[in-house]
Amino acid sequence: MKKMTDEELIEEIRQRFEFNHNALNDMRAMTRKLESMNEKLKDSEALKSQFLSNVRNEIINPLSAIMGLSGQFFDRPCDPESCKKTIRMIYSEAFNLDYQLQNVFMAAELEAGETEPAYAMVEIGNVLDSSIDKLVENSESPFQPRR
Repeated sequence: MKKMTDEELIEEIRQRFEFNHNALNDMRAMTRKLESMNEKLKDSEALKSQFLSNVRNEIINPLSAIMGLSGQFFDRPCDPESCKKTIRMIYSEAFNLDYQLQNVFMAAELEAGETEPAYAMVEIGNVLDSSIDKLVENSESPFQPRR
């Protein structure tokens, strides 16, 4: 083992101190990055929970309507015109349920990176007219709730 001069010893200590100082700064920077990533993961988890809650409602509502409307056929007879209206409502709710399920599947594909979003121009007036028509149809239900 070689004996070191005082200057060599001081230089060796300075280099080790500088190395440790740099390593500590690197660890602090990495800790900040990890903390930031952890916050993003928490936000992402909260968004996912909210999304799943919304999806649950968007699926349960049309499914409940389909079950309720179709169940009315078992409770009492209806005239042909009333039956047609109810069948239209059942079809509409089934269509809405299919639409929501397609949205869920598309969201899963987007999240997995299996597809890219597609954007399209929509005539908002037609969307509003269609929504109003559905509300009017639903308010003219051929069956009244039991009391």
